[in-house]
Amino acid sequence: MKNGQLKLGYNIQVATTDQYVVDYALSPNPTDFKTLEPFLDQMTMLDKFR
Repeated sequence: MKNGQLKLGYNIQVATTDQYVVDYALSPNPTDFKTLEPFLDQMTMLDKFR
């Protein structure tokens, strides 16, 4: 972009409980539209391993 603006390239999502980070995800998608549902599914899978 030649107008001096930066374009978001990554999406970072963090899940916390009681101020502790319990999960995080870094995605190349710049919006939450395609990343939230897989992130929540990932957290569901982590619950099965506890």
